[in-house]
Amino acid sequence: MVIAIIGILVALLLPAIQAAREAARRTECGNNLKQLALAAHNFQDTYGGLPPLVSHSEGPTFFMHILPYIEEQALYDLYRGGARNPGGESTSVRFWDNKNYEIIRDGLGAETIQGIDAFHCPSYRSPDVRRDSNAKGPKGDYAVVFIQGRATDLRMDFAATENSWWGHHNATSTGDRNRQKGAIKTANAVGQPQTATIGGHDSRRETAKFDVTLNSIKDGTSNTAMLGEKFWTQGEWDRGCCGGDSSDGSVFNQTGSWREYMAARNMRFPLRQGLVPAGGDGWNNPARTTAARAAGFGSMHPGIVQFALCDGSVRALPLSIDLFLQWKLADANDGETISLPK
Repeated sequence: MVIAIIGILVALLLPAIQAAREAARRTECGNNLKQLALAAHNFQDTYGGLPPLVSHSEGPTFFMHILPYIEEQALYDLYRGGARNPGGESTSVRFWDNKNYEIIRDGLGAETIQGIDAFHCPSYRSPDVRRDSNAKGPKGDYAVVFIQGRATDLRMDFAATENSWWGHHNATSTGDRNRQKGAIKTANAVGQPQTATIGGHDSRRETAKFDVTLNSIKDGTSNTAMLGEKFWTQGEWDRGCCGGDSSDGSVFNQTGSWREYMAARNMRFPLRQGLVPAGGDGWNNPARTTAARAAGFGSMHPGIVQFALCDGSVRALPLSIDLFLQWKLADANDGETISLPK
């Protein structure tokens, strides 16, 4: 009898305990997003512009640029000349296609680069999978909010150039930069000549200008999203590496073409919950069969996805948010006023 009563009490208490634990994890996750957004503010105070999605094709990402502002100066320095391999090669700001990671690994050991707490959602994965050798650096559960085309373009054709993912990473292309409508964009190297290279790597990765500022956000910093929680399809998350189209690589490495999806997500797609098998929610149509085009925002928190706005505040958006309102939140200068759901 006593055992039965204890069993009933445990059954009653367990959901409450689990709910309390998830509430704590959600709070920690939201605080991570807030710290990353404030790091972007501090970066602007130092450099006169917001950290870019990437500095140039295959260049340093947003998450690399903000390292000194989240108490990771030592790791930042390792990637900028602070490590040397047995062959005498040093890390350089121009090496961002895995070369820096390999130099650090060969010179100091792969364990030198661990998971970064501020990049990790405690509801999503355990700390022991925050980094692995195939990822070529720290992983991340947060992403820059990216959108092409105006939020006022209400087409649902995600194969269209303005609504999909392709061709937006080149800092020397005015067209590529102009298609980006979010608060965080590729840095500006338009008209900037390429000087001497290091190992064939473009000098503009180091010198591209950070010319997008908080003042550039005409819709207001409290009406524009900067960062959010990543959505993963089941296969991408399970693979735990960056081979093929898997998007679970390092947030540091933009390895050319369209692979900025490791550091960003496309706000065009609806918010999603948990790990959905590819195609299992009806959104894996032919227009988004690759990880890049499938990559939107989502979370493991019941019913909501958290975003850091450009003013540094964090909002939990319901999965049921109107898709067009979601687009407006991503578009920094569409001239549309918004009222976010509570």
